[in-house]
Amino acid sequence: MTRSRFTPSLLALLAALAGVMMAWTVLGQLGHPLLWNDEGYTAEFGRRVLVYGYPKVHDGRNTLYGLDTNIAVGTREGLDAYLGTPWAHYYVAALGVRLAEGVTDFHEKTAMLRAPFAVAGLLAILAFAAAGWRALGGSRRRRWLLMLGFLLSCATSVSLALHLREVRYYALTTLVCGAIFLLEAQPPATSAARRRTREAGVVAGLVLLFLTFFPSFFAMWAALAADRGLAARRAPGDLRARVRTALPGLVPLGLAALCVAPLMVFFETLSIARALSAEASFTLATYGENLGRALAHLAGQEALVAAAGMRAILLLVDRARPSSPARRLADLLWLFTLASLAVGARNPIFFERYYVALSPVLALACGLDAFRLWDAWPQATERPARWRAAQALVLTLAFLGMMAVRAPYLAGHLHELRHPLRGPLDYVIPYLADRFEDPAQLVIATNYEEPVFMFYLGSRVVVGFAGTVPARDRRIRPDVIVPRRAWGRNKRVLAEMLGEGGYERVSFPIADLQYNNRPALGEHHFRAEVPASLADWMEIFVRETSE
Repeated sequence: MTRSRFTPSLLALLAALAGVMMAWTVLGQLGHPLLWNDEGYTAEFGRRVLVYGYPKVHDGRNTLYGLDTNIAVGTREGLDAYLGTPWAHYYVAALGVRLAEGVTDFHEKTAMLRAPFAVAGLLAILAFAAAGWRALGGSRRRRWLLMLGFLLSCATSVSLALHLREVRYYALTTLVCGAIFLLEAQPPATSAARRRTREAGVVAGLVLLFLTFFPSFFAMWAALAADRGLAARRAPGDLRARVRTALPGLVPLGLAALCVAPLMVFFETLSIARALSAEASFTLATYGENLGRALAHLAGQEALVAAAGMRAILLLVDRARPSSPARRLADLLWLFTLASLAVGARNPIFFERYYVALSPVLALACGLDAFRLWDAWPQATERPARWRAAQALVLTLAFLGMMAVRAPYLAGHLHELRHPLRGPLDYVIPYLADRFEDPAQLVIATNYEEPVFMFYLGSRVVVGFAGTVPARDRRIRPDVIVPRRAWGRNKRVLAEMLGEGGYERVSFPIADLQYNNRPALGEHHFRAEVPASLADWMEIFVRETSE
């Protein structure tokens, strides 16, 4: 790698092109399609932050509650605050809501909502790149080669791009993780003031990580603690000397734990986690299944195979070499990966979004380990050139294998970037806005993606996914009924409402999909789903006397 014939300028140009591609995959067609269910929750809670100062469950017209359990779980009594997730992304969403004020076009409004999160996602990639640049050191050629490989891996990860543009916590979590790794990649502080500033940055980063996505906080805290412990273990001297070596690095972790403890009490983190686990009948078998699905996703869509291969070889040939900034950062990245897998699998239900931050983590770890292995071959073998050629071949094959898996998704994402995608709600919501002079006066009954109607139309929405007040909802005569046939929950309530008669059927030439769209690759639609027959069209029912 150090003997590459590419000049630093050419490598920098290629890395810049990969960065432009990364930006395009995240920012392109940012307003299409309209928000889906989870984004709707974030946007509507963001609107309530502007009104009440925090994400309030009841606003006098609508109940907003996102957990699949009893509404008493995850709602703070007295404040009527939603505790289902920490609040950082709701405040960022409030910024998007403020930016979108006065924008009447729904897709332009959506782009304004997603913009802060997409920008945060791109800053996250830059933070990881800066950490790698700082830690690797050496010639500019080596650094730009690392940047090229890292940015190519990130730019071709469709899962990463789709999640970074969502009005959710994914981009923010990745950004905070990248910032912490950047702090850890800095050289040792030469003054007490710089050391305290850096430690304060780590504490602030950990607290912010908890407020963004608390499982990542636990994973990062554990990774940093293990990193400090390993550094002390490698330090010279007896046990007492090693403890003295470890203590300064553990102080920020202790301070972060003290800061987070009252937040855990406020957000009822442990009690909600226990309730959700009991609701989902979580078992050790569930844990194993979740872990297996996470590994399968990271092996197929991310750089896990190449990164694990580099690390496995290094454990055999480079165990005795002294530590370096690049080695320490790579070790920390791997510690965070293992901790994230262990913590993430504890969630009752598997979602690939829990592992979004591991996409740049694995890409950077693979690059740093590849350079370390390249440097280790002369000391490990009498024929370094042959082994270096083998390493280059393994990396190339791993990259090509990853690209072969990614290719269909990448082609699909490039298609949707060139051809704006419309989901079922992209038809329904503009139709209702055009048909009714004041959609805010409507009462809409639906069994899924109810917060999207609340946010765009300002309507009162009943039933919903959670069905928090079923007795009340059954007494309501809604103006519009939007049954989502792909969802089994609460369809009976909507059928009872329709059974009273007096509704006009309105159909749209789009399939009644389970989601307006969703970033998870297994459920994401890159092209509009044209229904095969009229029976599969998206349908809504408008009360004939409601105009």
